[in-house]
Amino acid sequence: MTAFCCPTVNCYRTTSMFHVAHEANWSVGERSAAFRLKIEGQDNIYIENRIPLGASNPYLRKLPLPEAYESKCMLPTDLETALRTLEADTVLTEAMGSKLVQYFCFVKRKFELEEFAAAGNLSDEELLKMENEYYFHNV
Repeated sequence: MTAFCCPTVNCYRTTSMFHVAHEANWSVGERSAAFRLKIEGQDNIYIENRIPLGASNPYLRKLPLPEAYESKCMLPTDLETALRTLEADTVLTEAMGSKLVQYFCFVKRKFELEEFAAAGNLSDEELLKMENEYYFHNV
């Protein structure tokens, strides 16, 4: 799911920040959980999906919420790992369709990961500039 919610290389720059989801679980009030239940009074309760960033598609199908649990299963921290995790996720692949998952992963690897890798060893500042220019013209 992370590959769909964080579909660009640039999305993973924020995953190290404290206010971004790091764990594949849900919790009441915990900002590092992928899904956060926020309770503000008896009539003001909502679920916040903390995985997607601005580059994601908000029109994905809703899935049932599993029982709450403590997990140390960490979310992917880069796009390639997210793509491999997506390809290994049989439930999500079946729900989204294997052709969509295959095409999505191919496009992300061919037109983003390969392009950024071809740039060679850039400083973090140079890489960020390249990412910003790429996504400004292509998203």
